[in-house]
Amino acid sequence: MNKWLKIILSVGAIILFAIFLGGRWAIRSLKKKVDTSLEKKTVSLHFLNDIDFDNGNYVLILEVKDKGKFWIDDKTLLKANKDSLKINVSLFNYLPGEGYRGYGAMLFKDRQVIKSKHGGVFNTFEYGNLLENAQPFDSVMVHEYYYESRKELEKLNLDSLQNSPDAFGLQIPEFDSINYNYQVKVTFPSVAVPVHYKEDTPYHQPIVSNDFDKDAFGRKLNDQLKNDLSKLPLSNYRFKNQPNKNAWQSNYGSILYLYDKNTGREIRKNSNPLWIDNFVLENYEIEILCDKESLEQLKAHDWSKYIPTGLANHEALFKSVNKKYPHWKPAAKTVEIEGLQENLTIKSGVFEQKYELRFIRKK
Repeated sequence: MNKWLKIILSVGAIILFAIFLGGRWAIRSLKKKVDTSLEKKTVSLHFLNDIDFDNGNYVLILEVKDKGKFWIDDKTLLKANKDSLKINVSLFNYLPGEGYRGYGAMLFKDRQVIKSKHGGVFNTFEYGNLLENAQPFDSVMVHEYYYESRKELEKLNLDSLQNSPDAFGLQIPEFDSINYNYQVKVTFPSVAVPVHYKEDTPYHQPIVSNDFDKDAFGRKLNDQLKNDLSKLPLSNYRFKNQPNKNAWQSNYGSILYLYDKNTGREIRKNSNPLWIDNFVLENYEIEILCDKESLEQLKAHDWSKYIPTGLANHEALFKSVNKKYPHWKPAAKTVEIEGLQENLTIKSGVFEQKYELRFIRKK
């Protein structure tokens, strides 16, 4: 082999070996930095060490992986293990959203929760002798949950329940001072917004082709509705939701499929579905709670002025369908475009406000 070639190969081998060693050193250095950084972020929590168990009545709920959920109301046991319950959460091991989140501890003082720590993964979960005299939760307590009207909840005798030594974690809902017995729901026609695309746009997202800003329009709509309704002689009403942004966008995937209005089936040609992708549909709606006196006035209000025909732009939307499929010529009367709210709809009816009530009760 040529002498110079041997020298070049030898030098190349040395350089590659140096790069290899340098890479290993860099990886080790980075790992050390990451480990050190994560170690600094590790939070050590002695869950009970700041609690004065002589001041109040305390109960601890522990839920331990592979062991179960326990109820501990023995004050002597709690005091003896004041420094034993340790829950360490490391950001290195803790993956938000992963696995069951109920493991951990919850402490009650005088039947109300004063602190809790739960998660899916703990770096350390030490509980000393707390389980030695603990009772299985399900043998002592039961979860109670209600989603009812004020009238139904008051049948539970809430004042008595709030003072009951058997009810834990009870929070009485804040009831509306006014009984809204009716609701009006107005769904406005969709706003068909023309869009285009660029090849370098991430995920091929649609780009609005005109100056329509869905959120700015939603805020404007909200202000206009509030201003107009404040001028009506309405007695009692309130917005159930806030139309300060679009309620939903019909085609996040940028494709609107076509359906047959008569059958509800997807329209196909040569077994392929028909669709357009040069529009997105922005949809807005408002729900109002009211009393009987205000109901008829709200139903009679002119809701059509908020999204007029020109703004809705449905004619251009259907023209784009005809342009894409010139030999098929679908008619607006027989074609349904996915997600399109064609007309203004006003629905009203009796309403019954419901409230949540949840707590745990001794069996």
